[in-house]
Amino acid sequence: MSGAAEQTRTQESLPVYPFGEWGDRLSPWYARLCVEEAAAHRVRTLNGDTVWLVTRHAVARAVLADPRMSLRAAGTESAPRQQRVRFCPAGGAGTPGPFFDDPVLRTVVQQALSPREVRARTAAVTSAAHRFFAALGRRPRGERETDWNEGIVRPLSYRLTGRLLFGELPDSVRDELRAAFQVGLTFHGHPDTAVRAAWDKFHAVLADWYADPAHLAGDHLMARLARAAGEAVDPAGLAAMAGPLWCAGHEASVGFLTNILPVLDGNPELRAALRASEASVPRITEELLRVTPLVTGGAPRVAMEDAVIAGIPVKRGECVVVSYEAANRDPRAFPDPERPEPRRAGPGHLAFGHGPHRCPGQHLARLEIDVVLRAIRVHTPGLRPAVPVGDVRWRSGSVVRTPHALPVVW
Repeated sequence: MSGAAEQTRTQESLPVYPFGEWGDRLSPWYARLCVEEAAAHRVRTLNGDTVWLVTRHAVARAVLADPRMSLRAAGTESAPRQQRVRFCPAGGAGTPGPFFDDPVLRTVVQQALSPREVRARTAAVTSAAHRFFAALGRRPRGERETDWNEGIVRPLSYRLTGRLLFGELPDSVRDELRAAFQVGLTFHGHPDTAVRAAWDKFHAVLADWYADPAHLAGDHLMARLARAAGEAVDPAGLAAMAGPLWCAGHEASVGFLTNILPVLDGNPELRAALRASEASVPRITEELLRVTPLVTGGAPRVAMEDAVIAGIPVKRGECVVVSYEAANRDPRAFPDPERPEPRRAGPGHLAFGHGPHRCPGQHLARLEIDVVLRAIRVHTPGLRPAVPVGDVRWRSGSVVRTPHALPVVW
């Protein structure tokens, strides 16, 4: 169907987005739309807005790189959106863009997450990962079972990279943030009032923590940002910085590491490649980044002027939503896209986005995945789900795909 034909569909006949598949499999809608010739497809969001949905790899790259498509505008109160309630506390900006437009603070973030800084952290992160999995490997046979998300990934991820971003947050604070996040970052399943209250609570917990100057000592990213901002930023402003970092930096890392296990379990050849050669780890990491489902919605951009972008006739103020997961399975870019292939050549995946808002934490994220795979390979090579993955229940409505429980043995 042509782009013009897509525009003529009535709103009631449009598919509702997100499509309602909350687990480790993408909705069949993505594969159906991706093979069509249209550059994008009109969908109706849970908020009742009509937006363009992009599932093709080349079109996604064009939209994400085009300066006429704005992330900042997508976070405003009046912008079309996928969710009923904006993902921010009362009065918040809705995206990290407005705050990090400050060139000094932006430079702090870029330097802290740069390849050079990540290389300097590699030895410590690697050592921590091996100590963690070595301890698991030494457990008696009768004690080698736990929940993958809660018992391993969540504490491990904070130990490896979370403390580099936020400092030494105690378990009690992290638990409060996680509880608020699980309600706040949802498309459905909770009353709108509960979602708004969760974001307010999330912001308040961070503001209370960083109101204590002792919590801003050291070399973690939040301490660096506080020193760079000086008296211009109060605890509420620090919380506004920490919030997006927690969601996109920590919770996304936890979600991704959790979800690689079903992928490895469902692809024995990938697991065999990991066991066979440590040299294959970087290539396996990239394929896991391409095929591992992480989020249930897409990356929004709002057009700042009328334009035709990669065949999409977008009007000023319209929203274009890019599904990274669908674009990473576009058969035009990735032959046999559902099969992880460590030797795959061709265009790069979009797990970290593309263009000016490409994830600044990509180097740290790659390091974390790399060291976890290497540590599993050495210390717990038999690590696997203790139940069929098809029996695992997932949190309905969650933006980050998260199982209620994923028991593992090793």
